[in-house]
Amino acid sequence: MLTVVESPYAGDIDGNLTYLRACLKDCVERGKSPYASHGLLTQPGVLDDSDPDQRRLGIRLGRAWAHVAQQVAFYVARG
Repeated sequence: MLTVVESPYAGDIDGNLTYLRACLKDCVERGKSPYASHGLLTQPGVLDDSDPDQRRLGIRLGRAWAHVAQQVAFYVARG
C-alpha cells in the first residue's frame, strides 16, 4: 500500500530524521511502501527548508503524492 509518511521535521532536525527512519521502518514492517517528502527533498543539494520559496515548493511536491497514495500515516509521538 502506497503510504505518505508525516512526521516532525523542523526544530530538532537530526533527532526528527532519526525518528523518521524509525517511522519508515515501521511502515515497511507493516507491508507498506512509504514516501516521506520531508526526508527526501531536504537532503543536501535538493531543497533548503530554511528558504521560504524552497519550503513552499517542497510542501507542494509532497502534497502531490497524497493524490496517488492510498494512505497517510501520521507519526507524532517520537516514541
